Amino acid sequence: MCRRHRDLKNEHFGLGLSATHIGRTDCRDRLLMVASLAHAFLTLLGAASERSGLDRTMVSSTKRGRVYSLFNQGLFWYRGLPNLKPERLRTLMNAFAEILVETRLATAVTGIL
Repeated sequence: MCRRHRDLKNEHFGLGLSATHIGRTDCRDRLLMVASLAHAFLTLLGAASERSGLDRTMVSSTKRGRVYSLFNQGLFWYRGLPNLKPERLRTLMNAFAEILVETRLATAVTGIL
């Protein structure tokens, strides 16, 4: 199984496309594009948490190396955004902005849309 999609592909919690019927291919393609963009942005948010050091707050101090995938870290921080302290939010968003500029993802996405 592809390592970066391991978090998403699960018969209970995955994309669930086998349980759906999308009659139009253009609708299916748009849905998959949005899902892919969401996956990419959440992965980059996880990378921002590592860059800013916030990932260390997610695990015990005895663990070395990455415990959660970048996608799962991004999902954790995305869910917590409304309740983050302002200084943590600023730190995370600054690191996220740096990563977006480095990867040129935001420019590429706006160019597509």
